Amino acid sequence: MRLAKHLVLVVLTLAAASCSSLGKMPQALTGGTSQVYLYLETLETGGEEIRFALAEVFLVDEDGGRHPVGAEAMLSSADGGGRRRLAVSRMAPGRYVGMEWHVSWATVECEGVSMPLELQDSKGRTLVEIDFSLDSGRSRTLFVQWSAGSSLRETLGFSPALAVREQRVDLAGSLAFVTNVDDASLTVVNRSLGLVVGSIAVGPSPMGIVASPDGDRLYVASHGGRCISVVDVAAGCVVDTFGNLGRAPTELALSRDGLLLFAVNPDSDCVAVIDTTTGQIVTVVDVGRDPGGIVFDTDRNRVYVADTGSGTLTVIDGNSLQVVRTVAVGQAPRGLAVADGALFVTDAGSSTMWVVDLSTYATTGLVPAGSRGGRLLQGLSGMVYMTAPLAGELTFVRTATRSVAKRVSMDAGPGHMGLDAVHRKLYVVCTEADELVVLDATMRKVETVMQVGRRPYGVVVIDE
Repeated sequence: MRLAKHLVLVVLTLAAASCSSLGKMPQALTGGTSQVYLYLETLETGGEEIRFALAEVFLVDEDGGRHPVGAEAMLSSADGGGRRRLAVSRMAPGRYVGMEWHVSWATVECEGVSMPLELQDSKGRTLVEIDFSLDSGRSRTLFVQWSAGSSLRETLGFSPALAVREQRVDLAGSLAFVTNVDDASLTVVNRSLGLVVGSIAVGPSPMGIVASPDGDRLYVASHGGRCISVVDVAAGCVVDTFGNLGRAPTELALSRDGLLLFAVNPDSDCVAVIDTTTGQIVTVVDVGRDPGGIVFDTDRNRVYVADTGSGTLTVIDGNSLQVVRTVAVGQAPRGLAVADGALFVTDAGSSTMWVVDLSTYATTGLVPAGSRGGRLLQGLSGMVYMTAPLAGELTFVRTATRSVAKRVSMDAGPGHMGLDAVHRKLYVVCTEADELVVLDATMRKVETVMQVGRRPYGVVVIDE
């Protein structure tokens, strides 16, 4: 039987790289645990297809204890492109010396016929030696290589041939960070490679995320922890926590100098203003009911808050930190973007996008968006981008003519976006699919889809 060479690379991301000097740490993971991410990347080189059912993966500690990772999947040597997430788990800190794979069955496709393979181990077990330690609430990255051709025996027997090497989270190059609500983590994406390269543990239920103007720090809204996690990008870990907010933040915006952080708190109908140098609350600004969106206007030094529950827009002066205007707009405003001297506002209660003149605060036009809007982002070449989570669409809207240029179908729940203006790439979080979708912003088409953590929410793009 002729078999071509196949190579499968499994990426096991275990909660973030170590950081020698830490400030105040959030309780991101309960019980002193670390996170475990299991990813699979398949590189196809042709030939017969080998398929097998992965029933479970265990990590073996130095005392012989076996700890389930929770992986269960149908794997194939013919799968190509990207890194597929197999499992997310939590693991006790400690030293681990082995990884054990359990396979329930395997087949090989030969001339259109699927032939069963005999498992070399009666229980379908394959053990490979490893040697690494997990620190409480931290993350490491483990790469496991599987050679499909080497896994097949002459007598149609099968046993995965595995090789393991450890690698820290690679924070070099152009990066994107995605918040994962259900994992209390950030997924780290190397944009140059188009691959997930690791994860960073943050506060519970992370949602909104923004980067400092110099790109050195990330501010993450920990909705479950009622705090803000501060991440040092170079170190790849949390270095401070802005706590004692008394409220559960969701969306974030930064002032143009990065000295003030504005945190939306929908449960208490307010925006907390935080001094980023001290981590202390400067003031709390009352806004409309259930605020769901925020954007900072650097040209006018204004903060705009979408009061989703009130059908209004609250305007906050960036100097006095006082409300200067409340504007009625739509049924349930949510997404906001400043472009061409106007504020574009999506309406979660209708299929219309509102346009507000920022000199008079009068509504000056409507865009028939075609779908109930979600998030907005100022784009390239006179465009704003709108996600429609219920319709599963991304809409490109011309700001000058206020017309739809194109609609792109997306996976379930498209939400927040990040833009790489230099390389003209748009990064869209799809919450229900656990994916980050990369599009060519000029051609307006999908290029890459990456699986990230569970229930991703926010995304921010960082350049080198």
